[in-house]
Amino acid sequence: MPALAKASGQTSSEAVFVVSISGGVDAVGRIVAGFLLDRPVFSKCRLVVYSCAQFLLAGICALMPVFGGSFLWLCVASCVFGVLSGILAAQKSVVCVDLLGAERISSAFGMLLLFQAVGIGIGPLLSGKNPEITYSHRKKQGYSIVSF
Repeated sequence: MPALAKASGQTSSEAVFVVSISGGVDAVGRIVAGFLLDRPVFSKCRLVVYSCAQFLLAGICALMPVFGGSFLWLCVASCVFGVLSGILAAQKSVVCVDLLGAERISSAFGMLLLFQAVGIGIGPLLSGKNPEITYSHRKKQGYSIVSF
């Protein structure tokens, strides 16, 4: 995000502020998602909320470089990104238990983390190579979305 903000014409302090917003809202999103989705009213639709958060997160990441010209858009996208990533982080193990049961949580969570690690390992390598070739930070978000 800082490289995208700087490529959009923002100052270094504005780029750092965008990342700080994302981190703060992520922490709040984890707490609120854990509190709300643990209630009996929402516990039945936890998987739907988790899936919607994942798709919305990918959509925000895809649209960020397209509309990422203004500081306000970067702040809004950073807030939405923070909330959605907080929901995903807070509910990952709970959704695994809901889908596969408590007796299989260790192997299921291990496989989940393995596939996430492969995506996290490949995505930044490809997205880091792209700006060296194209001299543009806007296209590297596509690699992050594919690896996500």
